[in-house]
Amino acid sequence: MAAERNALITYGLLVITGAAVEFSVALFTGAREAWDAGLFWNAGLPALILATFLAGLFGRGDRMLHGLCASAGLFIAMTLRTGEVGSMVGLGLLLVVLLGSILGLGSYAGAAVQRIFIKRKV
Repeated sequence: MAAERNALITYGLLVITGAAVEFSVALFTGAREAWDAGLFWNAGLPALILATFLAGLFGRGDRMLHGLCASAGLFIAMTLRTGEVGSMVGLGLLLVVLLGSILGLGSYAGAAVQRIFIKRKV
């Protein structure tokens, strides 16, 4: 029961982190979508990779879902910020899944570091 609760907390924190990256990049660059700005690729994406790495290192739950939660936070925040989904929602969701899969690799790396150096069961 506690492990499930910890996993849900980890997922929620990753959604919030993704949303925070979206809002921050939009605030500093004025871009309509975070991934349209260079700041996202130079600072936002590394921050999300670090967040999923830490989730894999210390958190619980499905590793690939860590990445998908972080990228879903981006999409949810963009939708809330712009007030619309847009005509290219299908392509946007495809990018969310692709980005989430890439971010999930960060979580797997964190879990590997945990197994090798911390010696705690994942």
